[in-house]
Amino acid sequence: MTSYGNQMMFNMKNDGPSLFAYITAFAIVGLLLYVTIWGLYIWILTYMFKLEKQNCKCALGWKHKFIQVYMIMHIAMLPLVLIANLTGIRNTKPVIILFKLMSTFISLGSLVFIPTVYMYIQDLEKNGCSCSKDSARTTLKVLNYFTIGLIVFAIVLFIASLIFEMKETKKRESDRNRLLAIENTPVFAPAKTATDVINSIPSKGTRKIKRKSKSKK
Repeated sequence: MTSYGNQMMFNMKNDGPSLFAYITAFAIVGLLLYVTIWGLYIWILTYMFKLEKQNCKCALGWKHKFIQVYMIMHIAMLPLVLIANLTGIRNTKPVIILFKLMSTFISLGSLVFIPTVYMYIQDLEKNGCSCSKDSARTTLKVLNYFTIGLIVFAIVLFIASLIFEMKETKKRESDRNRLLAIENTPVFAPAKTATDVINSIPSKGTRKIKRKSKSKK
């Protein structure tokens, strides 16, 4: 393989670490976001229970209950995963089934949770529910908008990654075809040495014989 081919292979191999670094960075950011949201959910959940204790009727209802249940499931997920990993029971069948059910509820529930929170906050503000006024309510509203922004960002990022992957696939295919073309290029015969050139020159005797044969003709 030529030096060009070797360089191309080197460049293709070097694409891996940069992609791994991006994935690691996104994983760290995602974990930090999850832990932050987890902490905020604990704070907001205590606010939701506080509304019940205060008998804030204008803040109670099915939306209130659904938000509570969703947050409890979301909050319980992290410590359960940590306990399962530390105790080594993560791969047991009951724990696997439990995690699948909780993950399904959280994933599907998020499609209901986001609009429910939006409607819940709108109702509280529209009805002038003064007993529900709290910084936790404002945080819940901001967090809901932030979650919507994250979803939109994730969709855009997913579409962009698909486009990037398609371009990279075409590029890799093009590079592979170039390498194959280089490898299949026929090898030229080596240049003649000075000895070969001298040996190819006919001697004087050979010239005379050729001349005589021509004169006889």
